[in-house]
Amino acid sequence: MNILMQEGTFYRIVIGCRRKEIHKPAENLIFGGRFTPPELSNTLYLSSSVQGCLEEIRFRIGGDLRKVKPLVLGTFQTRFSKILDLTDEAVVKVFLGDNHSKIFSSNSANYETTHRLAAAAVKRGFEGILYHSAVSPEHKNLAVFLDNLGPNSFIKKISIDKVNIGCQPLSGRSACSRSSESVWQKVYQVI
Repeated sequence: MNILMQEGTFYRIVIGCRRKEIHKPAENLIFGGRFTPPELSNTLYLSSSVQGCLEEIRFRIGGDLRKVKPLVLGTFQTRFSKILDLTDEAVVKVFLGDNHSKIFSSNSANYETTHRLAAAAVKRGFEGILYHSAVSPEHKNLAVFLDNLGPNSFIKKISIDKVNIGCQPLSGRSACSRSSESVWQKVYQVI
């Protein structure tokens, strides 16, 4: 099993009104995230890059990020002692077999397998799971199990900055076609 010591800089983007809670998991995730079964609600998602954060949100809302501003970017200095590295292909095959590409697909809303994996990782003392973004595989995300952080591990907020949105829609369909309330609800579920 690949136990990764992880130290570095990670990022998180939230809606401006959640600026003060940027270091906390979203409380309104009903079904949890990819690695957040309901019983592990204290899971914080971070990205290894600002672009990765933007791609995740853009995909979830179906396009143009200008429809959900203001957004703020949190930059965090982190250190973890025990991270499960699912960016290592050999580790993924051991845990998930050959069907892992379906499990990590951005089209897959079935998180049953990843929820079980997260629960097992928590039981084994892992502080988080590092994995490739399903939306943008060149970026890595980190699901941090805050209740499992060891004494030498930390997430320290370095800065919070406004995000300058000068992007184009991800696809031909724009978030403009949805009601603004629907778009905001989607974003709140993501961040």
